[in-house]
Amino acid sequence: MKSKLVTTLLLSITTICCLSQSALQKNVYDSLWNVWTNNAQHDTARLEAIKKIAWEGYLFSQPDSAFYFAQLEYEFATKRNLKKYQADALNTQGASFFIKTDYAKSIEYHTRSLKIREEINDKKGIAASLGNIGNIFKDQGDATNNLQEKRILYNNAIKYHNKGLKIKQQIKDKMGIAASLSNLGIAYRSQGHIETDTIQKEKFYLQALSHQEKSLEIQQSSSNLRAIANNYSNMGLVYTSLCEIEKNKNKRNEFYKKSIDSYIKSLEILQKIGHQQGIARALVNIGTIYLEKAKTTENASQKRTLLLTVIDYSKQALHIALKRGFSREIEGSTQQLFICYKALKQYNLALQMHELFSATKDSIRSVENQNEVIRQVLKYEYEKKAATDSISNEKEKQIKDIEIQKQQTEINAKRIQQYGLYGGLFLVILFAIIIFNRLQLTRKQKIIIEKQKEIVEEKQKEILDSIRYARKIQDATLTPVSYIERSIHRLKNN
Repeated sequence: MKSKLVTTLLLSITTICCLSQSALQKNVYDSLWNVWTNNAQHDTARLEAIKKIAWEGYLFSQPDSAFYFAQLEYEFATKRNLKKYQADALNTQGASFFIKTDYAKSIEYHTRSLKIREEINDKKGIAASLGNIGNIFKDQGDATNNLQEKRILYNNAIKYHNKGLKIKQQIKDKMGIAASLSNLGIAYRSQGHIETDTIQKEKFYLQALSHQEKSLEIQQSSSNLRAIANNYSNMGLVYTSLCEIEKNKNKRNEFYKKSIDSYIKSLEILQKIGHQQGIARALVNIGTIYLEKAKTTENASQKRTLLLTVIDYSKQALHIALKRGFSREIEGSTQQLFICYKALKQYNLALQMHELFSATKDSIRSVENQNEVIRQVLKYEYEKKAATDSISNEKEKQIKDIEIQKQQTEINAKRIQQYGLYGGLFLVILFAIIIFNRLQLTRKQKIIIEKQKEIVEEKQKEILDSIRYARKIQDATLTPVSYIERSIHRLKNN
C-alpha cells in the first residue's frame, strides 16, 4: 500500500512535468505559431501571437521558454520600432524572472518596461508595471530573514501599489483598481506579520481586510469568478491572522468561523469553474484552520473531532493533488495528515503520510533540477540562434575566433617557454644535487685517506722506534769498533 501511494505520487508529478511544455492546446499553439512565422501577416498580429505563446503558453509552466519567446517578440518589435510590444516583451521577461524568484533581474526588466511605457504615455501599462514592481518588493520581503529589510521592502510594495492604484483610478480601470486593492491587502497583512506590538498587528490586519473587502465589492460586479475566489481566500488568511493575536476566546472563535466561511466560499466558486489546483489548495487551507483550532482546544473529545475534520479535508485535497500531480498541495495535505494521524496514535497511517511528504519534497527538487537543465538548453539554443540569424554576429564571432586563436597561440608559446624554463631549472637542480653528492663523497674519501695516512704514519713510527731500540741493544752487547781498531793497530806495531 505504501509503495503504491509513493509510486502514484511520482508518476503523477512526472506526468505533469512532461505535459508542462506548453499550457496551450496543440492546435491553438500551432495556429499561433503559424501566424508568427507568416511574413504576410501584419506585424501587430504576429507580435500578438508570439506574446500569447510566451505568456499563456509557457510563463507559468516553463518561465525560461517564456523568456525565449518574449525575446523573439522584443527583437522583432525593436526592428519595427513598436515600443508598446517592446515593453510588453520586457514585462513578460520580468515576470519569468519573478516566477523563478530572481528578484533583481525581475525588477531590472520591469523597470525597463516601465521606462518605455512612460515614454509612450501608456497609462494602463505604467500602472501595471508599478503593480508588478510592488509585487516583487512584497515577495522579496517574504524571502528575507532580516526584519529591517522586510519592513523597508513591504513599505516599498505598498508605495508602488498605491502609485499604480492612483493611475488606475484616474483612467477608471475598475478591474485594475480591484487588483491593486487586493495586492495592497496582501502587502498590509505581510506588514502586520513583522510587527511585535499587538495593536500595530491588528491595525495592519484590519487594513488588509478592508482592502480585500473593497476589492471583492468591485469584482462581484464582474464575471471574474477566479478573482472573486482569490478575494475570499485572502480574506480567510486575514481572519486566520486575527485569530492568532486575539486573546478573547469568543472573538477568536468568531474569527475562526469567518476564516472557514471565507475559504468555503472560495472553494465553492473554484468548484463551479473547475479550477482543480485552487480546489485542492482551498481544502488544504480549511484543514489548516481546523488544525490550528485543534492545537488550542483542551477538551480531548473536541480535539479528536477537529483532527478528524482536518483528515477529511486533507484527504480530499490529497486525492485531487495526486490525480493531477499538484506537488505543493500534496506536500501540504500529507503534512497535515501526518500530524493528525500521529496525534491520534495511528502510527502506520502517519508513517505512510510521512513517506509521501518526503517523496514529494524529493520530487519537487528533481523537477527543479530538470528545469535547470531545460534552462541551460534554452540558453544555448537562444545564443546559437542569435549568432546564426545575424551576419554581424557571425563576423563578430569570426573576429572573436581569430582573437581566441591568437590568444591560444600566445598561450601555447608561453607554455613552451614555461616548460623550457621549468626543464632548465630541473636540470640545474639535478646538476646541483649531483655536485653536492660528489662533494659529499669526496669529503668522505678525504677523511678516509687522512685516517689511513695517520695509521700508516703511526705504524712507520712504531717500526722506526723498534729499529732504534734494537740498535741500542746491539750496540750494548757488541765490542765497539773503535776498540777493535785500536787493538789491531797495537798488534801490528808489535
